[in-house]
Amino acid sequence: MTAHGSEFFTMNEVNRLKILQDVIDNRLTTRLAALRLNIPDRHCRRLLERYRRSGPLSVANRRRGMRGNHQLQPGMRLGRTLQMIKLVQEQRDNTRSQVLPRQDGEASRRKKSPGKKSQRSLNQGDILDALTQLQTQSESIFGKPG
Repeated sequence: MTAHGSEFFTMNEVNRLKILQDVIDNRLTTRLAALRLNIPDRHCRRLLERYRRSGPLSVANRRRGMRGNHQLQPGMRLGRTLQMIKLVQEQRDNTRSQVLPRQDGEASRRKKSPGKKSQRSLNQGDILDALTQLQTQSESIFGKPG
């Protein structure tokens, strides 16, 4: 069994292995081990069971080598994302306040820009429209994918 492409442990994982081995050798309780590892007791017992069942490599971080949850998809470029954001922002009414001060003391309301939405009224449909518009732009430049 490999630790997902890496046979090496980080220092935190080595420390975790030593503490789990102390629990197996009855030098520590699971509660004390959980306190030392700064994890809940239940998670410590799950780690211990996985260690007993599959060995020390099962304690290694299983997300190692995988991309993070908030990273862009590999095929999606930053420029493309910025284009989409720009298209959505063009639909938004960027006036900060609806009230304009006047010289005579009375305030007047700003007129709404035609075809613009408030930021709160933007929704998934607007994002989908921007993606569709980007797709048609790329098809007109590069031709239909085939």
